[in-house]
Amino acid sequence: MNPREYLVMSELECYHWWYRGLRDMISRIVDRYSLPNSECLLDAGVGTGENLAFLSKEKQFGYVGGFDASQVAIDLASKKVDSADLYVSDICNPELHQDAYDIVTSCDVINIPGLSQCFQGLQRMVSRIRPGGLFLANLPAYSWLYSDHDLAVHTSQRFAAGQVRTMCHELGLEPIVLTYRLCSLFPLFVLSRLPTMLFRSRSAAEARSALSRPSKYVNSLFSTISRVENRAIQMGWTLPWGSSVFVAARRPLTASLREMRG
Repeated sequence: MNPREYLVMSELECYHWWYRGLRDMISRIVDRYSLPNSECLLDAGVGTGENLAFLSKEKQFGYVGGFDASQVAIDLASKKVDSADLYVSDICNPELHQDAYDIVTSCDVINIPGLSQCFQGLQRMVSRIRPGGLFLANLPAYSWLYSDHDLAVHTSQRFAAGQVRTMCHELGLEPIVLTYRLCSLFPLFVLSRLPTMLFRSRSAAEARSALSRPSKYVNSLFSTISRVENRAIQMGWTLPWGSSVFVAARRPLTASLREMRG
């Protein structure tokens, strides 16, 4: 990600409807599906830390950790959640500080190197999730939506829901929630990205992300729409399209038995 984008993200992610909606989604899924007395949380690609800070305040974890490939991101995240174990590492070859995790989250990170590049790293992390534990991921949707925003944040791959389902199965995970997000706002999203979908910058260094501070009214309205959709997803709905793919997958309870017998 361009260094400038970390500063923009750090400034906006507490306020911006998109980030607030994602945190609301994660919170609902953790409330409904996490193991009782979950103790260990890892954020793989912590960014500037707002998601991890939110979860560490909302839930009671004995260990909260996160890594990012950027020292800039880690420095910014440390100011938001100074009690967490934060360190520089790469999702393609992650350094893991705990023997077992109850929840691993990864929000808009797998798309940066692309699935083929980070698959072995994902396998390592999944192998440390306790049987019954959760893997949560948010990923940008649809390759045809590639725009200047993707150039600026160094996205190399956007995903369809079917690809995410296949990823989970290949990792030995059982998807319990797999849906697109921001279905209602999708037409506006496409229109906002259309100019730089058609006429991209010549290089990633020249590109700028789509992040900007929305007006108070727009922020409130879009936050409400996002929460309504999240509530529907929590109740079991699967949305047919959207700007992101969200998955919550469980490591099977039988995984440890198979490994022990092996």
